[in-house]
Amino acid sequence: PADTLRQERKWSKFPLAKGKVAAAPAGSTLSDLFTIKRGLVTGANGFFILSAEKARATGVPREFLTPILPSPRHLPRDRVHADARGDPVLDQPLYLLSCDLPEEEVRKDFPALWRYLECGMTEGVHKGYICRHRTPWYAQERRPPTRFLCTYMGRRGKRGSPFRFILNDSRAIAANVYLLLYPRAALRKALAHDPELAERIWQALQRIPAEALTDEGRVYGGGLHKMEPKELAKAPADRLFAVLKGTVAQPQRELSLF
Repeated sequence: PADTLRQERKWSKFPLAKGKVAAAPAGSTLSDLFTIKRGLVTGANGFFILSAEKARATGVPREFLTPILPSPRHLPRDRVHADARGDPVLDQPLYLLSCDLPEEEVRKDFPALWRYLECGMTEGVHKGYICRHRTPWYAQERRPPTRFLCTYMGRRGKRGSPFRFILNDSRAIAANVYLLLYPRAALRKALAHDPELAERIWQALQRIPAEALTDEGRVYGGGLHKMEPKELAKAPADRLFAVLKGTVAQPQRELSLF
């Protein structure tokens, strides 16, 4: 019915809906608590993301390597613990290569890194679309680590939801197969005051109904669901504010019709 459509921000769920679909009530959303961004785009994962063994074999200096999370299918658990150095505790740790130094300085002061970069140039990595629009071509965009992540795509499985929320206790960053949830100022303050709050926030994120997430995203052939940052930002946050218990003020909204 037209009255139902008028109260919905997005209509893509209706072709898949069975029976009557109730309009989503107005309320707080994840955007009230988080700034959400896609993970970084390397331009060539096979070259810039190194296993620990490959990093040792090539001799790339540790100062140019940042721990990075594997793709969700290689992340068996939804919580990533950290070792004493802050690196993620994983069976096969991965590292992102990034360097801001000009080629002349790398060639002179870091010969092992330069040899590896030369291999990339031989393979044409520096000519890729992303790399050729960076200066230097091997410098990565800035994406600081965050405690809270969500997978960018997935299919419904035993867990019921195609999306996973990850609690990251490490200093690992993430590529664009994840959405990064950076706490806004009020939530950052609450987390600094009560470090154990992060786990309760994560658990509340996991309790967001699957339909609330899939309704905001989009679905493709074969049942593959995807969600962009702006779509995740519109997911309901009432469960999170219940955990915060007044620590962070919950905004009040009225449903607007179009």
